Amino acid sequence: MKHCLIEGLPVVYDGYVWIVKGFQHPVKGLIAYPRYDLLNHRKLYPWEIRRLVLKHVVYWDCLKQRVPIVPIDKIVLIDKPLGQTAREALMLARILVEYSGGLGVFLTGSVILGEGGDIDLVLVGRENVEVLEKLRGKALLKPPTLGILYAEWLRKHRNIPFNKYYWLKKDSLLMGVFMGKPYSLRITLYGRGWNKCLDKVYNRRFIRRAGVTVKEPITKYTTPSRYRVVMDSNEYILETYRILYSELNPGKYTVINGYIEDRRDNTYIIPDHGALLPNP
Repeated sequence: MKHCLIEGLPVVYDGYVWIVKGFQHPVKGLIAYPRYDLLNHRKLYPWEIRRLVLKHVVYWDCLKQRVPIVPIDKIVLIDKPLGQTAREALMLARILVEYSGGLGVFLTGSVILGEGGDIDLVLVGRENVEVLEKLRGKALLKPPTLGILYAEWLRKHRNIPFNKYYWLKKDSLLMGVFMGKPYSLRITLYGRGWNKCLDKVYNRRFIRRAGVTVKEPITKYTTPSRYRVVMDSNEYILETYRILYSELNPGKYTVINGYIEDRRDNTYIIPDHGALLPNP
């Protein structure tokens, strides 16, 4: 079952499609968030997501936070679409497998329900960054248009100003256009997940608002992505599981409603629960 523990993969539990979150999970459990209603063949409404999350939320001391956990022995991994999948999604998946030499490529998002919307794929391994750069260079993958970015902002990111969102994603490699269809790709850093605590959080504290300077990437484009940053003259590692912040350039940013986590190897800044705004 190690493959069902990969970040971003869809699994079925209790009649809903859940999306796996993170690479470390409790024993016999899986951290995941509900996304789709299989019975009614649609995306869940925000109030339905909140209800399901609250029903399954448990405090896990490894992360020092409450997370939704479903029993791993009662889930089903979705290894093929549940409906008629758009040919563009299947074609892009085949191209990525061919160029990557057989690295894992998985369908996710609404495409697994057979809907003809955006192409959402999970790619396993940081080697896929080079693959995407080659495909962009050959113009098989094209940059996101202003219209695509605006539509994505309307759907998911209206908690931040559009000009800030545009600055973050205007040169995106993980978003773009393939055969006329918008695509969104997640490159997982790890090829599997684990049912144990591997990177324990020893202390976690809230940041209401703070300025940070991104100095250089440690792992860019991947999930998680990590950057060397400076805040108040101290050095930290900024870590994110959000595609939105997976392509940061060096410069100044503002963290709003984030967290600082003390772990065994370093101290981390986590912006994912709030916002990270560029200050160009």
